[in-house]
Amino acid sequence: MINSESMIITFEVISCIFMIIILCGSIFGNTTGDKTSVFYRCCLITTIIGAALDAVSYVIEGIVRNATVLVVINMVTYITWVLIVMFFAWYTVSVVGKKVAVPKWVILPVVIITVCCIIACVKGSFNGRLLYIEEGHFIEGPWGNRLSLVLCACMVYMYGVLFFYRKALEKSTFAVIAAFLLFPFVDTILSIYLDIDYTYPILAVGFMVIYVIIQERAVTEDSIRKKLFEENSYIDPLTRAKNLRAYDDVIKSDVHGKAKGIVHFGLNSGEEDILRSFSGVLKTVFEEADIFRISEKEIDVFVYRTSKASLEKRISSVKDALDEEGIDASVKLEEKWDQ
Repeated sequence: MINSESMIITFEVISCIFMIIILCGSIFGNTTGDKTSVFYRCCLITTIIGAALDAVSYVIEGIVRNATVLVVINMVTYITWVLIVMFFAWYTVSVVGKKVAVPKWVILPVVIITVCCIIACVKGSFNGRLLYIEEGHFIEGPWGNRLSLVLCACMVYMYGVLFFYRKALEKSTFAVIAAFLLFPFVDTILSIYLDIDYTYPILAVGFMVIYVIIQERAVTEDSIRKKLFEENSYIDPLTRAKNLRAYDDVIKSDVHGKAKGIVHFGLNSGEEDILRSFSGVLKTVFEEADIFRISEKEIDVFVYRTSKASLEKRISSVKDALDEEGIDASVKLEEKWDQ
């Protein structure tokens, strides 16, 4: 072998640590739990399990004489490789699906092939065709290379899907996914022709690049969308003033303190045009105030850091503007203001 087993074990342990860190970042950085993040985490978890078991198999090879234990450990590492291919195919489709509608049947060929591969892994592990144990050492059977070639075929198919939907993706996203899809080919070449196995370190680097370029950006976009949704949920769609939900939260939290002037306006009409005009007048006069539409015809204004004289002057300006607009409204001032 070109590299010693101890070097491979070291790289796999480091890979596990990196992927666990990335997994924690994915979990704690994104609380939405969308399908794309779920498939990405499935890829990470499966890779961590595979890398850990592969490292263990190197450590105990030649030491543990129980052939069944060695067979099971190595069989699971093959299965994890198959699952990674399937999960990443799902991930690719879900990334594309965020931009454009993708038919569900698109992923079906990969699912069918990978399920067949898992069955072949189990069967081949116990009939000696995928792997067998000889004097406490792992030996790959003829099905090993065939499994690699079948998984490569899955990736060729996914390249076709990715190319078909290429216009829906940003160039950086397309390039990263396309590069990652190369890993079965790289692993096949390394294992067949160079007799070295750096599958999991390669995957760790790939997942780190994906997290930095795709996943972390998606988390930021989700956070922005969530923030905008939260902000809009506090806005009355007609007047663009704050709604009753915002009013209740401000009353409960009282973030500005109790020192404020509160002006209550009651309209005699709930017509949309009148409400819009009235809201526009209030926003012009009370620029730094909180304006709430608390019912169909009622609006409250919270004015902070003001005096009674200043507040009365503003109310007078509102009355003049309402007279010009021909809007009839009652005004009530609560005696709670800064002195």
